[in-house]
Amino acid sequence: MEINNFPEELLVMIFEYVSDTDLCNLALVCKNFNNAVNNSSSLVHKFKVTLNHRRAESRWIGSRKYVTFKITGCNKKEFERYVGVFSKYGEHVKYLTLESNSFNLGSLKVLFVLCPNIQRVFLRHNNIDQTTDYPFVLRYLYAIDYEGESLPIEKFKMSSYISILILSGNQNYPEAQTERFLAMQRRLTKLRLIDFNSNAFFFASPHFHDAIQFKLECLSLVNVSLPENPRLFRFFLNHHKDTLNYLEIGNLSYDILEYFTNFKKLKTIKFTSIFEREFMFIHNLSDTPMNQVENLIIDCQNIINIATKFPNLINLEIYRVKINPGEIMQLQHLQSLTITESKNISSLTNLNARKIKFESCHFTGTKILTTNRRFIQKLSIINCKNVKWLSDFMDYEYLNLKRFEITGTMMSKKLHGKIMKIERKIEKCIVPSNQVMSDFQAFKQSMQTCLECFMNFITCLCVPEF
Repeated sequence: MEINNFPEELLVMIFEYVSDTDLCNLALVCKNFNNAVNNSSSLVHKFKVTLNHRRAESRWIGSRKYVTFKITGCNKKEFERYVGVFSKYGEHVKYLTLESNSFNLGSLKVLFVLCPNIQRVFLRHNNIDQTTDYPFVLRYLYAIDYEGESLPIEKFKMSSYISILILSGNQNYPEAQTERFLAMQRRLTKLRLIDFNSNAFFFASPHFHDAIQFKLECLSLVNVSLPENPRLFRFFLNHHKDTLNYLEIGNLSYDILEYFTNFKKLKTIKFTSIFEREFMFIHNLSDTPMNQVENLIIDCQNIINIATKFPNLINLEIYRVKINPGEIMQLQHLQSLTITESKNISSLTNLNARKIKFESCHFTGTKILTTNRRFIQKLSIINCKNVKWLSDFMDYEYLNLKRFEITGTMMSKKLHGKIMKIERKIEKCIVPSNQVMSDFQAFKQSMQTCLECFMNFITCLCVPEF
């Protein structure tokens, strides 16, 4: 069936995710597609468009109905010119991103008036002139999701519309203004604090705790020096114990994880830059395992006892962590496993996970995914070394793979041949042909692996146990 015979609705669905540049070119090539997107009486097109000077005033862009827009890298004159374009289709715009622009408050007011149905605005690293009358602008919005590290507190201090907030201690926020700003928030659901090397002053203020009106769903504390008196911070955590479902912890000044069990709805935990002294809290959770946690992300260089602390994990992501295979294999409910930048993976069997991804890993053994292979439906191997174990994996008679990807990884001709044999049984298979090693390269890699195993064995014999 030729594409010219496709109905309009199907054409729009096919090309919905094409970039704005390709959309412009496509309209010139495919007349049916051009007619479909011009038929505004029957279709509202949810194409994502990044405006630039050339396309902003073009007839092709101006005649469409869009829901999502992004304006980036504009000076004041360019921004005012783009605002005028919204008079043609502003009533359909719901999501707007303003990134790295310079504009004054008057232009922002006009923009929101032209987009009466706007629901969410993302502000990222913009230079906004005029510090007054922000409440007038913000009342047009359902919420502001802010992403960045330079929020102008003094400009937004009267706003209670923020739902996502990122603050960096490098900005030296005025204490009184920041405390007042946070205390006024009512819709704030996501809070991320980064690099507060001096005390996070608002946590130490009794007035702040008395004035809290928001309930957090996501909280990130990365490199934050919390108040010396933990009682006030405990009060802050307890205030969100019934709503918090995502928690990120990174290099805290003291350990707060003893309070984790109070978070009744906590589903996801992320550890980043955790050092050994802060990681000792894991051992204190043995009596009260966190059964409610389903997603665990670990980005640090520590061995942790996962299975006994988080027995009901569904998704596990491990970055730069020395793996204890036995612990991972005890996770009976695990469905997705991602291992990144891990060395010396010698054994990893008895996994029930359906989705497994190895990235930048070095395998030193052949007992990888040797049992329960029938559960694996999606396997990705990216930039890994020594994947000889895949040869035995591909021999398995009852393999139920639906998607397989191996990129940036050299393989032998024998392994490549086995993969090609099962390719027709897989829904999606990504195997670049330029990754096949010659016989000499395969022999050289095999010898290097043997040498590494021998050196590891010698190291184990020479290092005394304490």
